[in-house]
Amino acid sequence: LISLDVRILAVCDVYDALISRRVYRDAWTHERAMGLLHEESGTSFDAKCVAALERVLSRERTPAAAAV
Repeated sequence: LISLDVRILAVCDVYDALISRRVYRDAWTHERAMGLLHEESGTSFDAKCVAALERVLSRERTPAAAAV
């Protein structure tokens, strides 16, 4: 059994890696990265962790959150 903290870290690490520019590829959009996480949700990634990341990011990406 993989501990919760490791499952959370896996989802966040992959998301960050995908949306970050690398010398060998351009950064993915948020939508594309979340699409991959959703595709792999329940198999490669804990579905609850993917859903939690999406909730957190949706709050951070709203214009109202940026003004605070």
